[in-house]
Amino acid sequence: MGTQQLVNKFTKSIIKQEKRKNKVGTSQITSTLINAGLNTSFVNESCKSTGQVSKSQVIYRKLKGKSLREIQDCFREKTVQFLKFLKIYSRNRFFIYSFDTTKEAFYGDVSNAEDKRYIHNGRIAKGSEYYYEYLTVAITCNVTSKYILDGVMVPVGWYVEDYVCHVIKFVKKHLSIVAFLFDRGFGTWGVI
Repeated sequence: MGTQQLVNKFTKSIIKQEKRKNKVGTSQITSTLINAGLNTSFVNESCKSTGQVSKSQVIYRKLKGKSLREIQDCFREKTVQFLKFLKIYSRNRFFIYSFDTTKEAFYGDVSNAEDKRYIHNGRIAKGSEYYYEYLTVAITCNVTSKYILDGVMVPVGWYVEDYVCHVIKFVKKHLSIVAFLFDRGFGTWGVI
């Protein structure tokens, strides 16, 4: 199963289809998400009003009402399908995994945010006083390519060891482990 099929299945599982003549379907949303992923850009930047790429506002409207937990569960379900193929083609070999945190600037009025617990105070980009933070785990292949297995949006005041433990339990259920790599941001006694 290819990348596009996995992303399309993920999209179908989290987005309710509407019965409209000019509806934006999952294939347009899939192409937008893949385009954003390949270019490591925001969904807004990847959207075009023509062709197979849908408008970002449509994607956000279709996702409205979905909790972070529901979206992560759908992502994990598709990851497990990918891992089944990976185990077959890699002949059950062991993998090295790397943890990383990513910060994305929040541009907007914090007082209007629906859930402020995920909005961290701090400037990471020009024009932004706040940011979102994510914890990801990926299979480390070489310098350039990574296969992200899980990602968690972390709240303000989070305990890194709790989230690392939660993600490791998910990975251990599905793949053999040689080692986990952590950068210098993971030096707490709980992680060690």
